[in-house]
Amino acid sequence: MKESEKIRQLIQLEEELKKMKSEYEERLLEVENNIRIYQHDMENHLICLMELAYEENANRVMNYVKELKNDFVDRKKQFYQTGNFIVDVLLNHYVSLLSDDVKKDVKGKWIQDLDVTEVELCSVFSNLMQNAVEALIKPITNKKYLEIKFVQGKTYAKLEIKNSLERLPEQDRQGNLISTKEDRKKHGIGLMNVRRIVEKNGGKFEIEMTKEEFKSIVILKLKENL
Repeated sequence: MKESEKIRQLIQLEEELKKMKSEYEERLLEVENNIRIYQHDMENHLICLMELAYEENANRVMNYVKELKNDFVDRKKQFYQTGNFIVDVLLNHYVSLLSDDVKKDVKGKWIQDLDVTEVELCSVFSNLMQNAVEALIKPITNKKYLEIKFVQGKTYAKLEIKNSLERLPEQDRQGNLISTKEDRKKHGIGLMNVRRIVEKNGGKFEIEMTKEEFKSIVILKLKENL
């Protein structure tokens, strides 16, 4: 790749990240405001629950508590915090692109800094998320799901991303995935770039595929505490 093309891609990546950061901060404020409203109303909810308890109406108490729980979940719906700002920005952006029929499950935290630059981390995570979103926005007869797991050990951090598929992705003779996007000249570049960055920084990148599921695994070093 020419140096001018690398610079162009870096500038584009930086602009996209700035936009995503702005979206993330707006959503964070919205969630915090919703939680403050919920907390403000809690005293009134407790009064209502006490009255229902005095009436010894267990069913109404249980229904009221269930509604409160659902309301709280809705206020925090689809907003994720992993402990890593760059990952949080990208994660919330890409998840927001998915329809409600996609089951999302995000687990784990990355509290300690990774031994990669923010630009590299952005490139790795965004390419993997783009790959998953591209598969999930297509019509799928099976149940649609996205499962993301963050695991932090003593010296390494692990990322697993699983998404449902309608069929196995196409591959070229070298085993590289062929994108279904219109611009096939750039097929597989995203995942190839992920592998390049991960291996350059002493990590591991693996892909596992079945007819119904695509799974990517990334292992990266944690930054040493001085």
